Formats: sequence, structure tokens, C-alpha cells
Amino acid sequence: MPLSSISVWDLPLRLFHWALAVSVSGAAATGFFGGPEVLQWHIGSGLVAGGLVIARIVWGFTGSTHARFSDFLPNPQSVVEHLRSDAPRHLGHNPVGALMVFGLIGCMLVICVSGLVVLGGIFKTGPLAFWSFDAGLTGREVHEAAAWAVVGLVSLHLAGVAFESRRSGENLARSMLTGRKEARPATIRCATCPPRVCWPSSLCCSQAQGSGRRTAC
Repeated sequence: MPLSSISVWDLPLRLFHWALAVSVSGAAATGFFGGPEVLQWHIGSGLVAGGLVIARIVWGFTGSTHARFSDFLPNPQSVVEHLRSDAPRHLGHNPVGALMVFGLIGCMLVICVSGLVVLGGIFKTGPLAFWSFDAGLTGREVHEAAAWAVVGLVSLHLAGVAFESRRSGENLARSMLTGRKEARPATIRCATCPPRVCWPSSLCCSQAQGSGRRTAC
């Protein structure tokens, strides 16, 4: 009997996704619209976001199949191919979505480090309190630029989710809540499959490198 849905996103990945959305929203709201009276909330939200990003990096090497970076490392050819109207459906992150993941992680790391520089250089607190005031001012400029970059990336991410949901005919936001996606034997592909899960060969397959054959995971 064919499966109606497949587990794709594990629980830690889903918790990270939504917790990061909340913490980044809090940091952005207090940073862009708040004053000195909400600085503690801004710092707290930023520290939570930074901790989540570090946890995501660790999970990118130790998590389940589609949480691992090795499952969705993008390359220029795959990105261009995915932009075609007849691009195949990806079970995990598609190549463009993969670029978004790495872009957001990179920007968040820059925000966290520059934020510590600001605290150390300007406010003389935190692990970088020995840095100069001029370094703190430079860190603030980098911090603000990276924050605006994240705003842009999040906007593109939301637009991309809406576009891909319409193109693929499935609610991608809901799949990040439930962790499951529809089983479509003709289009589902994955790079690797966890050995503890029994996958029907018709549902899990990968393109053999340098050949035209398809091999079951």
C-alpha cells in the first residue's frame, strides 16, 4: 500500500526553525523600533538566536537525513536547474532553499559576533569588553548592515515558500509544523536515507553520479 506522507523534518529541526523565527522577530523589533529601555530584551533575543544557530550548525552534521548539510549542499548547476518551470520536486531543501539556509546562518553569525563587539567596545561589557570604542562603532555598522540583510533574506524566504507551495501543490509551511510531506514516487529524491528507517525503493532514490540510472537508497 503506498504511503500517503513521509516524515522529512525531525523535531529538533522544526523546534529550531520556529524558535529562531520568534527570537529573530524579537531582536528585530527591539533593535529597529525600541530604545535603550528595551536593550536587555534585544540582547536576550540575540543571545537566544545565536545559541540556536550554533545548535543548528551542530545538528547539520549530526541530525537526521534532511537536516544534514550534506543532503542539500547547493551548486550553481542545481540552482539554475531548479529555477526552470519543470524543475523536479525535492523532498528536503531544494537548491535555492539551501542557499537561503546557508545565507541566513552566515548573516546570523555575523550579527552575533558584531553584537558582542558592540557590547564590548561601546558598553564595555561581555567577553569583548577589552575592545576599543572605535571597534565598537565599526561593529555597530556591521551589525546593522547584517540585520538589514537578514530582513531581506527573510522576505525572500517567505516569498519563496509561497511560490514553491503553489508550484509543488503542497503547503510547505505546514510541513515544517508536522514534519511530513506528501509521498510522490515520481518526484521524491534524497541524497542519503537513514538506515533505521525502512524506505520503499520506489519512494527513495538518488541519481547515480555520472550515469543515467537511478539507484535505491
